[in-house]
Amino acid sequence: FPSHDRTASRIQGIEELQELFQEMEDVAMDILDTAVKDGAEIVLQSAKQKVPVDTGNLKDNLLIKQSKTKKKGRKVYRITSKGGKGGAGYAFLIETGTSKMPAQPYIRPAYDENERNVINKIKETIGQELDKVI
Repeated sequence: FPSHDRTASRIQGIEELQELFQEMEDVAMDILDTAVKDGAEIVLQSAKQKVPVDTGNLKDNLLIKQSKTKKKGRKVYRITSKGGKGGAGYAFLIETGTSKMPAQPYIRPAYDENERNVINKIKETIGQELDKVI
């Protein structure tokens, strides 16, 4: 019954292969995470140059924050500001305006003007990170 022995080997091999695929998925997600953060950094730096400055509080509190998503494997980052004491929880109001204050967009223009640079940075980082693991 040599075929029976091969079947047993294949089953053991399947478990190892599943583990390997899981490790590959984890590495791929880490690479994607790093790449998207690098792209978002370009937008953050541009937004800091564009943000209206009164006291400098908003500019000093801009940051990149990962948003929660329901889709596995999807990474969403946004440019926002620290809220709370000493923060600048009003960033959205400056960007979009209010009924009493006109919008002073700085995040959207920062992205729009750097979209190609962001895509190129993401590609570059993915290539560099893949080189490290291959």
